[in-house]
Amino acid sequence: MASVEEAIAFANESEFGLQSSVFTNDFKKAFEIAEKLEVGAVHINNKTQRGPDNFPFLGVKGSGAGVQGIKYSIEAMTNVKSIVFDVK
Repeated sequence: MASVEEAIAFANESEFGLQSSVFTNDFKKAFEIAEKLEVGAVHINNKTQRGPDNFPFLGVKGSGAGVQGIKYSIEAMTNVKSIVFDVK
């Protein structure tokens, strides 16, 4: 790629958006790039991977099936129900 902007545009053209990686020593630039990437997770100076369950794991566009992770999986697999008693 001729520029960072061209690389971001190329990545965002994909119909999928699960994860991406950014490798740089400039953390400010890494954050700027991460904000522009249309993906569910951006790994800075590391390969893409399944993260710990304490933060959301999700995809955008044609990737993923909702948000995963313990908290998010429980929320996705349960329904809130109100049960109201009239105790006169």
